[in-house]
Amino acid sequence: MEENNNDNSFKNVVFETDNKHKKTTSAGFGKTVILPFFCGILGAGIVIRRMHWYSIYSN
Repeated sequence: MEENNNDNSFKNVVFETDNKHKKTTSAGFGKTVILPFFCGILGAGIVIRRMHWYSIYSN
């Protein structure tokens, strides 16, 4: 049968993490500046071209 143990103590569990192997990710210049710049230019070009096509074929 089960044995009743009235010991109401809790054990502290400590998780140790090894911070030496943590990868640090640094956003480079290309990801933060150049890529959004070119995406903005591409998006603006698409919008202008669609507006141009719409003005030609809407008549």
